[in-house]
Amino acid sequence: MCVTRNKGVNYEKFIEHFQGKTRKFERLSLALAVFVFLGSVFCCFCIEVAMVSVPLGFEISGFDRSRTWVSQNGVFAFGFLESCSKEDEVDSFVVGIRYNLGDNGAVNVPVWSVGGGLRVSMNSTIRLSMDGRLILLDNPSGVIVWSSDTSSLGIRKASLLNNGNLVLVGIEDNVLWQSFNSPTSTLLPGQSLHFPQTLRAPSKKSTSSYYSFVIRHSGELALVWENNVTYWSNHVNLLGSVKEAILDGNGLLGLIDTSNKTVWSISSKDFDEPSPTLRRLKMDSDGNLRIYSWNHVLHEWKVAWQAVENQCDVFGSCGLYSLCGLNSSGAVCDCLYQDSVNWGTGLSTVDSGSSGCKKMVDLGNCKMNTSMMVMRQTFLYGLYPPQDVDIMLSEKACKEYCSNDTTCIAATSKNDGTGICTIKRTSFISGYGNPSVSATSFLKVCLVPQAVSARGANPHVTAKPIPTTRGGDGKNFTAAIALIVLVTASGFLAIEMFVFWFMYRKRKIKAHEEAASSSVSPSERDIYMFGEMLLQIVTCKRDILSENLNHLVEKTNEEPNSEDSIISEEVERVVRIALWCMQNQPFLRPSIGEVVKVLEGTLSVDRPPLGFAFRPDQMDGRVLTEVEVDSS
Repeated sequence: MCVTRNKGVNYEKFIEHFQGKTRKFERLSLALAVFVFLGSVFCCFCIEVAMVSVPLGFEISGFDRSRTWVSQNGVFAFGFLESCSKEDEVDSFVVGIRYNLGDNGAVNVPVWSVGGGLRVSMNSTIRLSMDGRLILLDNPSGVIVWSSDTSSLGIRKASLLNNGNLVLVGIEDNVLWQSFNSPTSTLLPGQSLHFPQTLRAPSKKSTSSYYSFVIRHSGELALVWENNVTYWSNHVNLLGSVKEAILDGNGLLGLIDTSNKTVWSISSKDFDEPSPTLRRLKMDSDGNLRIYSWNHVLHEWKVAWQAVENQCDVFGSCGLYSLCGLNSSGAVCDCLYQDSVNWGTGLSTVDSGSSGCKKMVDLGNCKMNTSMMVMRQTFLYGLYPPQDVDIMLSEKACKEYCSNDTTCIAATSKNDGTGICTIKRTSFISGYGNPSVSATSFLKVCLVPQAVSARGANPHVTAKPIPTTRGGDGKNFTAAIALIVLVTASGFLAIEMFVFWFMYRKRKIKAHEEAASSSVSPSERDIYMFGEMLLQIVTCKRDILSENLNHLVEKTNEEPNSEDSIISEEVERVVRIALWCMQNQPFLRPSIGEVVKVLEGTLSVDRPPLGFAFRPDQMDGRVLTEVEVDSS
């Protein structure tokens, strides 16, 4: 009964039979018998069992998982399949039916699995027991982990049909159980979906998937997330008249009523074309529903239709703490807030999102106060639980409401004229953003000691600038602007070289006396001296005295007027980051990498906190002066 592996299968001929076209195999029966005999002679072992049916007692062990049971047309195979996830080295196999389209494992996708994707170890066995049950055994314990529950039905054999349906048959070949009646993630041509059956997306991890394709009692087809959120449907309401949803071989997915008429349908892009020989409807792990067509020329699967055109419209598409965006190649995922755990708490990084993004910080552990991060053209929503609260507020009032509400984690203000403000009170947040999104979101975060509150180079995130005025030292400010423009044009490389040279010279001069009298680390002293150097550039003075700094801070806190339009944003960034660098508390000072990014404009910088101390240096005997920063 064993044959060698069919590496030269003519799938076009098999598919003709698969699609219902009759063929006469009587003349080939003798040649096939000779081929089977010769194959068993010249092959030392068999890895495929090609037969119409298998008898009671037939089994396949996980240790011999290369051995599979193949349908008569060679298109489908049944046996042990490797799981999509290899994180668990013990339970990394599933038992089921897959395509058998060649040596390329990527095209041999699974179409049905025992127990809806039940993972088992290698030391397991799938068996058609003598009492007529198809069972999956865990060998070490002898426990039956799955059963077809057909012991009292008079099962005589099992057959893997040419359409991919695994059937258990009794006397006179009556089908008493079939895999088509318990779909997992895929519908094959001729297979139907009845209420309350579902297609559940395969999970990439050990936990079950959150995405399902369902048919409701009303006949509506829908994509849902954990039975709580419907993010796509066909908007059909034919209560009591819909019998089933079915996929045909031409690429048509339709709803059939009780009189066997099609009342709703969608078709694939290659509908009714002769070239695709195989099709399947798949609920994918990314939450989208797709029809795939087999291209026998390119020997690959092609997407012929998908329910959600914009992948970012799939609820939670990028997972926890992530933001879905679009580029020229399609949807891309980015982290909602970088370094959210480390900023403000000192806690270790926790990778809790499926996309690898870090867990949102517990706002109760912030070292300082919280602030609202503004994210333009971005819509946020809570995942666990997905129960956002809508209230009628303006954009400004929406931000203030969330800022003052201790239970609010994020808020989204819709700019579509509805005036809806969506409040999220869970830290399990996801979202999407692109230029077409008419919404502004606000995310509550810890006030960042490193002076940076913006999320990397995200174009949707903005920071409120500190007002800067031009008083009696207008000439100095004009000179500073000219100098900044000149330095920017020459490139930041020259600045960084000068900075390192400056730090090295200063450190070498003061190394001995500082080591004897101070506990501040060299890098923290370097950041302080760099802030002092920036202020020297802005004020055009070599020695920065406390009264000069007071005067500069007063000017940055004055309300700007129309004459201040010539003051560039670069000067504001330089003054702001310089004040952060000269903080009295070393842990409040930014790193050199953050300083460089702020000067480049990649990161935005917040106003320093209230009541910071300007501390030029304790070692050179100058007086420590407190400088109050106005909060307005």
